[in-house]
Amino acid sequence: MFLPAKKLLLDARKRGYALGAFNTGNLEITQAIINAAVAKKSPLIINVSESAIEYASLGAITSIIKSLGAEEAAKKIPMAIQVDHGKKIERFPDYIKAGFTALMMDASRFSYEENVSLTAKTVKLAHKYKISAQGELGAVPYKGEEEKFNAWEKAMTDLEQAKEFVRKTGVDYLAVAIGNAHGFYKERAELDFDRLEKISKLVKIPLVLHGASDFPDTRIKDAIARGVALFHIDTEIRVAFSSAIKEYLGKNPAEYDPRKILAFARERTQKAVEKKMEVFGSAGMA
Repeated sequence: MFLPAKKLLLDARKRGYALGAFNTGNLEITQAIINAAVAKKSPLIINVSESAIEYASLGAITSIIKSLGAEEAAKKIPMAIQVDHGKKIERFPDYIKAGFTALMMDASRFSYEENVSLTAKTVKLAHKYKISAQGELGAVPYKGEEEKFNAWEKAMTDLEQAKEFVRKTGVDYLAVAIGNAHGFYKERAELDFDRLEKISKLVKIPLVLHGASDFPDTRIKDAIARGVALFHIDTEIRVAFSSAIKEYLGKNPAEYDPRKILAFARERTQKAVEKKMEVFGSAGMA
């Protein structure tokens, strides 16, 4: 059952747990994510990045997600489909038509004024179709951006800007930067949880952390206690999937049936997602 992401996140925040927004780009990873949600009885947000859409095609990837989500075992699991790091607002109407129930506008690398403008337009479009919108304020760096982020203070979300940003855009939930980083970029030694807590009190909407794949359990729980209701998980899924393929072929070098190879990777990925759901506290909440 596909719902606006806001509905899922408000429940998570009210009941003191968080959701994972797990990224997919193919059949097997989608199966792993949905199978994990069914096994753990966990609400779920499925992320699809614009690069994944370009890889798999919009029609193919959304058809896979919707068909698997409509299967009998998954019907009782509340789910949302979210565009992850959307930057091309002109494509958003196509995403809505394809069945997405949440749009993320990532204008965090633009000026503050441009970010407000683009996010507000995204919110207006999303709410017109009764779906949800995520914005991002502050900079969560990627590997290769080291020179841009020598000083973490310049990258992190400003408190007063956050309050104004939410008021001006009407965004449903907000991704913030507190020293977290995407992928294999070395994040700040200690995340600024004081900043996170203050932002949460100021904006009063669910908060999101990107780059959470490598967070230790204690860090996740500390973030949830300070207002985070959603963690984006991509790198950990890629690592679980690709590592499993390497392991299987290492042990079975003569194997040429992709179904056997990918089934092994799917199983390993499902286990990784299930573990995250347990840590997030979403297991059993569907």
